[in-house]
Amino acid sequence: MNQDLFSLNILNSSGLRRNVSEWKHVEEALFERMVDGISGACFALKLAPYIRYQANSSLCEKLSNALFERFHKEIRESPNAFSPGKPVLVLLERREDPITPLLTQWTYQAMVHELLGIQNNRTDLRKDKTYKKKNPDEETEFVISSHIDHFFEHHMYEDFG
Repeated sequence: MNQDLFSLNILNSSGLRRNVSEWKHVEEALFERMVDGISGACFALKLAPYIRYQANSSLCEKLSNALFERFHKEIRESPNAFSPGKPVLVLLERREDPITPLLTQWTYQAMVHELLGIQNNRTDLRKDKTYKKKNPDEETEFVISSHIDHFFEHHMYEDFG
């Protein structure tokens, strides 16, 4: 990951598209993970943002309300724990953006992610059968980070397209 990006590692959130009354334990836990992750990131950055959400999305509205309650509680308990200023947290549903999944980035980082996969700053070459056959005794998992890999740092945003 980049130093300006974090991930909740939620692989499949499609169950959240159902009506809230149809959610099962899995969807409830997934929703709580989203609230915990977003609020935790804001608290770590000492931010209590204004929250804006997509008006026609009941999921974004529910998430906004849950985050507002969490932020309000934290501000009451620790009013001096937050930085001055009010950033804006914008909540949008991915299904309302039909074009972005069709776009392909051709940066070095995007191609490594697309071809090999990057999960928690690591790429695992065990999925690539040809690598294992050619290099049976070599390492198969590598850390991909601009902090320790100077080649990656210098080329991660270069456009190859």
